[in-house]
Amino acid sequence: MPIAEVTGEWLGGLFRLLGNFFIEKVLEVLVKGLGYSVCRIFSKSVDQDGFVVAIVGVFAWIVIGVLIYFGYEYFSTQAAIDSCLDSGGRFNYDQQICERQNA
Repeated sequence: MPIAEVTGEWLGGLFRLLGNFFIEKVLEVLVKGLGYSVCRIFSKSVDQDGFVVAIVGVFAWIVIGVLIYFGYEYFSTQAAIDSCLDSGGRFNYDQQICERQNA
């Protein structure tokens, strides 16, 4: 049917347009925006659309991701220790387990 083909082509074009718009805006705002903000700290003459800004933005997001990961690991471990101690147990730091004494 020609209507199905036309509709399929139209929807494919629409999704391609929206996808390109979204990817470009994400790249522009999140990566280059953060990269530009970081570069502006060190230099007043920074090309807003430059390669250095994009690379700094990618590395900044990698650093943010690593900090979030290790922060989550640290705080979840501290929460497990606190929960163990609050329940009357003893936390074994070597094995990272909560030991409870049976009374």
